[in-house]
Amino acid sequence: MEQLNEEKFVIDNDKKADWALEQIKEKEEERDRLIDIAKEKIQDLNLQIEALEAKCSNETGYLKGLLAEYFNTVPHKETKTQETYQLLTGKLVYKKPSVKINHDDEKLIEWLSETEYVETKQALKWGEYKKNLIVQGDDVIDTETGEVVEACSIEEVPASFEVKY
Repeated sequence: MEQLNEEKFVIDNDKKADWALEQIKEKEEERDRLIDIAKEKIQDLNLQIEALEAKCSNETGYLKGLLAEYFNTVPHKETKTQETYQLLTGKLVYKKPSVKINHDDEKLIEWLSETEYVETKQALKWGEYKKNLIVQGDDVIDTETGEVVEACSIEEVPASFEVKY
């Protein structure tokens, strides 16, 4: 039985490295082209969905109007927020008008700042505090106090390699 001695491709000069970049760029451009086609199809399908929803709404609107008229002629259950009438296939529901209060959080917080309706949350200024830290072995040391910061731990982040063009 004869073994094939295939040579492994190696990038060992600028010409091969440049060829590899061209290959990567071509593959990514092809991916982007196909993604653009898919996005166009999705957009077309979304338009079809909108058309189907509009068609259904137009075809059922008349019947819903007739059911609303019928609802007013029969005795139905009433609660604080709605009125209902049960049928075999479903339920007719009239939701009573209500008021929704919209609000601007920032303005309300400013207006209610000294009341029990505003909570104050503490947040760590990590970017600033991190400047005071150094790593010694497996410990994180606060340079201002010289203490080991037990709330911090070390995680090795491996090197990475990127291709840019």
